[in-house]
Amino acid sequence: MLLAYFMSYFFRISPSVVMPIFSTRLGMSASLTGFVASFYFYAYAAMQPVCGLLLDRLGPLRVVALGLLITASGTALILFTQTPFSIALWRLLTGLGLAPMFLGALVYQSAAFPLERYAFYSGLTLAVGNFGAVVGVAPLGWAIDSWGISFVFAFLSFLCVVLALSLFLKRKEDPIFCKKGKAQKSLLQNLKETGVFVFTSPVVRSIALIWSMLMGALLSLQALWAVSWFAHVYDRPFAECRIWATSIGIGVMVGTLAAGSLGTSKSSREKLLFSSTALFVIALFLLNIFLFLRLPVFIAGGASFVLGVSFGSGAVCYAARINEEAPQHLRGAVMGIVNSLIYVSVIFFQWGTGTLIDKEGYAVTYFIVFLLVAMSLFSLKKLWQH
Repeated sequence: MLLAYFMSYFFRISPSVVMPIFSTRLGMSASLTGFVASFYFYAYAAMQPVCGLLLDRLGPLRVVALGLLITASGTALILFTQTPFSIALWRLLTGLGLAPMFLGALVYQSAAFPLERYAFYSGLTLAVGNFGAVVGVAPLGWAIDSWGISFVFAFLSFLCVVLALSLFLKRKEDPIFCKKGKAQKSLLQNLKETGVFVFTSPVVRSIALIWSMLMGALLSLQALWAVSWFAHVYDRPFAECRIWATSIGIGVMVGTLAAGSLGTSKSSREKLLFSSTALFVIALFLLNIFLFLRLPVFIAGGASFVLGVSFGSGAVCYAARINEEAPQHLRGAVMGIVNSLIYVSVIFFQWGTGTLIDKEGYAVTYFIVFLLVAMSLFSLKKLWQH
């Protein structure tokens, strides 16, 4: 399950390396590049409620195995043709296939381990997933430079098939499937019940808004523009800038592991939630200032690292808070709807930042992103009251 989530983050972040190559080769503008890359999130966001319901009903091992096979087929597509249409289809299929990975890991650990250990295991899960983000930048770029896109994508497709088969063979050990009773509501009834809960819970609504804004800002930067922005400011080759962009993913790993270890009680997680969210906004502002002033690259890289740490820490606390609020039989479905809202935001940020960069450049674009994220902090009042 952890390796499957690793693949999810790997493919989510890989456009930061792959899309500059495709856009240069095919003459794609920044807005078209952002639009094509965001097809992953169209499918990912649309499938989140469905995946949550299927995970609660069928168990994560079966659902994740099927998703990996769909991912393998989409990845293999790039071996045969590389056009804006085929790249968009690759992103769409991988988004569809990888949609259940994060939810699958959370649902599995919620059923397999004691509730008080949820923050620890979710922190570990997010750390492994974000290691995929680390590997999906500098190491992926090195592999493509060394062996070419075709070989790398063939290997990734094969790896997804192997992971799918290994999970399918373990399907009878799935804790969700083993615990299911005979009487179950229909999927439509569960979806209605979940939707009512999500949109009437002040806590879940607030977390969904904050998580959406932070994830949208982070992934537009981490998955698309960080490498290009660093290269533009410092006039250095992509291969070198990938290293500094990778600091975001490393920071997320550190933040998730730290929050999983430190957030052992509800009170400690609450403090981490508020402090991590505030630190993210500060780090985003400082990164923009450092790059605008062209301060030494290691200073901007340090701000990127802090941005990742704050997001990773916050994500663990957000997931744990939602898990505490959600009814046990709907935890996967609740996270599915919240995740869907999050990735609608990611789509907006990826498309919107590409359009703004074409017209205004990186600095203006990410100052606007900072303002949007800062405004979302007002929703913290709802969490403070509860």
